[in-house]
Amino acid sequence: MEVSRKIGNRHNEGATLNNLGNIFTDMGEYEVALSYLEQSLEISRETGVLRAEGACLVGIGKIHNERGDYDRALEFFEQGLKIINVIGDRQGKGAILSHFGGIYSMQGDYETALRYFEQSLVISHEIGDRNGMCVTLFNMGHIHYQNNDQENAMMHWAKSYRIAKEVGFAQVLSTLESNAQHLGGNDLSFWDAIAEKMRI
Repeated sequence: MEVSRKIGNRHNEGATLNNLGNIFTDMGEYEVALSYLEQSLEISRETGVLRAEGACLVGIGKIHNERGDYDRALEFFEQGLKIINVIGDRQGKGAILSHFGGIYSMQGDYETALRYFEQSLVISHEIGDRNGMCVTLFNMGHIHYQNNDQENAMMHWAKSYRIAKEVGFAQVLSTLESNAQHLGGNDLSFWDAIAEKMRI
């Protein structure tokens, strides 16, 4: 970062700060992460790099989301979405719509959450984002389960399982294995049986 400052490369400095912010977010050090991301956001606005600004806004939104400050999270995600729409980042748009869905799900507004997840799923399908599809289908299954709609929950989870198995998405597979045991199965073969039964 010092080298970037010396040569006056503010863009590289901003990118480094953003990376540090993301690292500390993953570590759960939200105050430190927020400090880095806010500095990065300031630089991205100075340099006029929209993609970098959008990434910072989304990163800050994620921190507020993790803290349970959903109104602030939505505020930053909405700002990020405006930029993402301008630059035409379809994958980024799908991810933000999924974040919206997650927030409304946490607030118990399942109808709104499903609407955002469905929009996210369409985009992920159109651009071939298999990981995005996998996570969104899983989240939709969770909402249906919370709504006591077990058939729809299992259908979405089975679809998520099929993709997770194909791409090797360990985190989703682990959670689906726990879900299978909760639903009376022993392991992931439970979802193979469900997928076959539902012809997924």
